[in-house]
Amino acid sequence: MITIFDFYGKAIPVSNVLVWFIVGLSLAVTIAFYVLRSIGIYKLAKNNGQEKAFLAWIPCVWIYLAARLVKEGRFFRTTISKMAIIITIVFSITQVYNFVFNFFAYFPLVGYFINGGEIYYTLTETTGIANFTSYWIQNIYVKDSALAGGFIYPYANPHAVFKFLNVSNYLTSIIDLANTVLTLVLFFNLFRNYWPEHHFLATVFSFFGLFAPFAFVIRNKKFVKYKDFLRTRYNSFYYGPQNPYHRDPNTPPPPEHPFEEFASKGEVDPGDPFEEFSDKNNKDK
Repeated sequence: MITIFDFYGKAIPVSNVLVWFIVGLSLAVTIAFYVLRSIGIYKLAKNNGQEKAFLAWIPCVWIYLAARLVKEGRFFRTTISKMAIIITIVFSITQVYNFVFNFFAYFPLVGYFINGGEIYYTLTETTGIANFTSYWIQNIYVKDSALAGGFIYPYANPHAVFKFLNVSNYLTSIIDLANTVLTLVLFFNLFRNYWPEHHFLATVFSFFGLFAPFAFVIRNKKFVKYKDFLRTRYNSFYYGPQNPYHRDPNTPPPPEHPFEEFASKGEVDPGDPFEEFSDKNNKDK
């Protein structure tokens, strides 16, 4: 059982049913997102002539296939597709580190909880603001010392764990930043090539962890050059009935000069038709 003590020292018990419900829901969402993302990238690769579409089902490696699908997009002087291996390496390092980080931070407590241990968690004013995991470790207290001394909870000194996690976090901050920039650029160009109508919105939501459902949405899309998309949108509006100045595309455009018919032979611009009333002529008189 888990007991949380609020800022005023009041005990708030959390039932095992609620804990398992949250765990089950988290696993269900994770699996659902994995399936949606894999199907989306797999079918998108199939529909656009990419070989080795099965890579979409391999964790971390799927991003290599996603980068190869970006046929029009650059990062500085290099195309996104040529950076597929670099993006995959940076992304894989980040994902593996996150797994190891969470394993060290939470797995011992999960094992302790499964074995019937009782966990106390104390809220403080700084809890969850800067680094939730670090504060989680610092504010945890386990009741059963026999269970706490085993492998399932090997951290006799939570402050040492806190320092280890924080130091490792700082050491990997540069590669985390690189991964954030690269994945954001990849998502932006991927959606711009296959869903240009909503590429900005899809990129924003994907950045916040919702890439999987959007990848599933574009699974049957074909590659589109963004310039061609803009040209098509412009033409559909200019010649479409929604344009208040709609005209038949077969009719010639209006003349550039509204008084062209009154111009002398060889003139391009007849000038100002009201020039005689200008201030300049009045001053000359």
